[in-house]
Amino acid sequence: MVGVAYAGPVPDTAADPRVPCPRCGEGIRPGARKCPHCRRYLDSQLAEDRRQQVQAQVDHTIGEEFLRAEVKQTAIVSAVGIFVPFIGVLLGPVGLGYALWYHQRARRLEMQALPWLRPLYGFAGAWLLTGATSVALVWWWRVTHP
Repeated sequence: MVGVAYAGPVPDTAADPRVPCPRCGEGIRPGARKCPHCRRYLDSQLAEDRRQQVQAQVDHTIGEEFLRAEVKQTAIVSAVGIFVPFIGVLLGPVGLGYALWYHQRARRLEMQALPWLRPLYGFAGAWLLTGATSVALVWWWRVTHP
């Protein structure tokens, strides 16, 4: 017995013309308000409505100015923390976690790039690297100098 799979009717491409999405270039229906591929809103009014909905959902205690100040303060603390080597092993990942959290929060608020976010990633990574190097050097010293 031979089975035949049926996938449904074949769509007529002439009846369903596609236009490229202005953001990602994938084919979308003419007049689409949101691209199904890149998930971006093509209708500016719909995008503004969605942005207002998202902003209403975001905790308003962390606004843009507060977030900028918080990122700057955390970056400065991380820069100072590089000079405390052994604690870097423990707190370096915490700094990286804060950087990721700030990055996600800024994206949710649809903010432009935060000026202190990139240094925060660098300081937290350096803190972790400095702490790990210190621990490795102490271990090496204890092994080679009994």
